[in-house]
Amino acid sequence: MALPIIFGPLTAASMGMLDQDFAAVGALTTILCAATGTNAIVLTPTASQPSINAYGLPNPLKFSFLAPASTSGAVTLEVLALGFLPVYVPGGTQATSGTLSSGQYYEVTYTTGANYNSGNGAWVLTSFQPATGVTSVSNASVSGLSIFNNAGTPSTKTDISFTSACLVSSVGAPVFLGKLTATIDLTTGAVTSTANGMDGESRPASGWVYFYAISTGSGMAGLGSLNSPLVAPPTLPAGYVYSAYLGAMFCDVSSNLLRSRQLGINAQYTVVASSNTAVPPLMAFGTAGTFSNTSPVLAAISVLPAVPATAGVIELLLAAAWKGVAANLLVAPNAAYGGTNNGPQGSNGLVWPLSNNAQIQDSSLSLVLESSNVYWATSSAGAAMSVLGWTDYVSAAG
Repeated sequence: MALPIIFGPLTAASMGMLDQDFAAVGALTTILCAATGTNAIVLTPTASQPSINAYGLPNPLKFSFLAPASTSGAVTLEVLALGFLPVYVPGGTQATSGTLSSGQYYEVTYTTGANYNSGNGAWVLTSFQPATGVTSVSNASVSGLSIFNNAGTPSTKTDISFTSACLVSSVGAPVFLGKLTATIDLTTGAVTSTANGMDGESRPASGWVYFYAISTGSGMAGLGSLNSPLVAPPTLPAGYVYSAYLGAMFCDVSSNLLRSRQLGINAQYTVVASSNTAVPPLMAFGTAGTFSNTSPVLAAISVLPAVPATAGVIELLLAAAWKGVAANLLVAPNAAYGGTNNGPQGSNGLVWPLSNNAQIQDSSLSLVLESSNVYWATSSAGAAMSVLGWTDYVSAAG
């Protein structure tokens, strides 16, 4: 492509001709701009850049900027006051929540191509790198995670902290962040999702609260939600586009948090006198199934009131002389342990995860969860099953 003025053959030239060539060269450059706005972004060229009077040739086509905020909805952009046009990623999808990250460098190019805004003018993110195949659950991670009841208000507030994190947007874009120490107040955010509160829901009665780290791309906070990451993401507050699931706590029938502590992926109930965990939570007690040393029949016990849906391992406490009453008990991860000659003295030779014949001592048992139940058979009211804690296999803790 030749410049407007070719000076070689000329016998007389003017400074105006030189200006024409300078303007043409300027049209080939990337114009550095300052940016304002979150989803409706306004670009203002910095000093000493070529003048811009309209979109398209012969004016500059490409503009660069640092995103002033992380986007939280459909993105449009204008240069100076020349009119907003939609912003697209190269594949033809309009940029939206999480596409732009606060403080990151981007370039946009004006186009009238038919694949963008039906040919009516649009911006294409020419610097965009899609994060294909990435999900927030599989890539979010935190290090040095701690979740525990707030010392001053343990029934409704949770303290979370970690030393570093990678949070991910709904489209898979990561952001790498540092240390966070925050208190999540479950009495706030019942109507509108609120940073360091709930995500538009009230804390449950006899239910789980799932905790997330959230970010705008720079600042971070915590968030409580009734949404398990296995079912649905939380509703993020305005301006927050990145999240990472951390862990969970249980609220009792009065919507007060049970006392527990999570370090990394391992969580444990905390026994505190005169609280709702004065003893570890009781899952079941008394006679269940049909106890037999040769052919037992097992009863199912749901683990969901005791561990969250994200738990992969449960830590059980078992008593065979609960409250001074002798009992026999058998415990297993599935019902197939029961049946003819499957007992600990049965001819099939099956060795049980736990078998206790009225021994006056408590036992502990760690089971990988094969379903939402564990199974047992007991002989009397002296059998009891409590939960000590769990391992959260979905947790982002690293």
